[in-house]
Amino acid sequence: MDVKVLINSPQKDSDIIYATDYSCLDPVAVIDVDGDVYGFFPSTEIGRAMKVSRCKECLNLTQLGAKLSHPEGGAVLNWLQKHGINKISVPYYFPIAEADFLRSSGIEVNPVRCLYPGRNVKREDEIKKIREVSKKNVEVMDEVKKLLAESSVNSKGELVLRGAVLTSEDLQNFIFEAFLHRGLQADSVIAASGNQACDPHENGHGAIHEKEAIIVDIFPSCRTNHYYSDMTRTFCKHKAPQELQEIYDAVKEIQIQTLSKIKDGADGKKIHKEVQNYFSERGFETCREGNNLYGFFHGTGHGVGLDCHEEPRISSGGNILHTGEVVTVEPGLYYTGKGAVRIEDLVVVREDSAEILTEYEKQLVVD
Repeated sequence: MDVKVLINSPQKDSDIIYATDYSCLDPVAVIDVDGDVYGFFPSTEIGRAMKVSRCKECLNLTQLGAKLSHPEGGAVLNWLQKHGINKISVPYYFPIAEADFLRSSGIEVNPVRCLYPGRNVKREDEIKKIREVSKKNVEVMDEVKKLLAESSVNSKGELVLRGAVLTSEDLQNFIFEAFLHRGLQADSVIAASGNQACDPHENGHGAIHEKEAIIVDIFPSCRTNHYYSDMTRTFCKHKAPQELQEIYDAVKEIQIQTLSKIKDGADGKKIHKEVQNYFSERGFETCREGNNLYGFFHGTGHGVGLDCHEEPRISSGGNILHTGEVVTVEPGLYYTGKGAVRIEDLVVVREDSAEILTEYEKQLVVD
C-alpha cells in the first residue's frame, strides 16, 4: 500500500493541486492511498472542495481539529489509526512539527524528494491547459513588442512612450495588466535592459535605452487551473550594435538547432553539452571574473507544469526526455558591456519531434 500525506497550503505546494485538483490559501491535509485521495479542508473551503475537487472524500478539518490539540496532524493521525495505517511517505519539505508529532504517535514517516514522479509526463488534458496559457502568453509578448515599436527616443537615447520615459517597471506593469485581462497571473516578470540583462534573473529597473538588449521573460500561470507557460524574447530598439547582433544570431541559431533535437529519448545532458560546445567553438567563452559570470552559465531548459521550474532538466545534470514532458529551450549569452540575449520557447516532447507551444517570431530589432 502506497500512502502519501501532504500538509500545506495548496498555493505553496503544487503536489496538493496535482493530487486534488483544488487550490486555496489556507493549509489543508491530504492523504493519498494508492490514488484514492482524501482531503481535509477548513470549514471555509469544504463546500467548494466537495463540488470541484477530485477527492474521494472531503472532511471538515475545522470540526475535526476542534477536538484535537494538533489540527492538521491530529486529523491525519486519527484517520491513519482508524484505517490501520502506520507507514506514510511525505515530501522532503513536510512540516517538521507535523512529522515529529506523527512519529511520536507511532507513524513511520518517510520523506521523499519527489512524491509524484509521474508529474513529469503530462496528460493530454494537462498539455491542453498549458497550450492555452502559452497562446495567451504569446499574445502578451506581441503586445510588448508593439509597445516598443510605438516608443520614440529622446536626446539621451531613452525610450519615450506617450510623453514619458519608458522604464523597465513600466513594461512590467504593462505585462501584469495584460496578464490580468487574459485570466493569467504572475508574481514577477523580467523586462531588463542593458547590463541589467546580463543577470538572467534581474527583473529590471530604470529607463530603457535604444541600441541595447531588452530581455523580456514572461512566465504566467492560469488563475483557474494553475498551469504555467514560459517564454523569452530579446529586443533592441533601432539598429543593434554589431557585437549585440552577433550574440543574438548565435543564440538564435543554436536555439533553433536545439529545438530540432527535442524528442522522446533525447539526452538532456548531451543536448546541453552540445549547446556549450557550439558557443565555445564560435568564440563565445564562458568564464568567471570575481563574482561575475559571463557567457552561457545556466541550463538549456527545464520542465514546466504546475510549477514554472520542475523536472525534467536539460542541463549538466539533465534527464532523458520522454513523450509528454513539457520543457523550455532557452540558451543565452551574457557579456557586460557588449550585450545579453536569451531566446526561450516552451515545447512538448513528442515521439519524433517537439511541439512548440510558443510560436512567435525571433527578431532582435524593433523599429
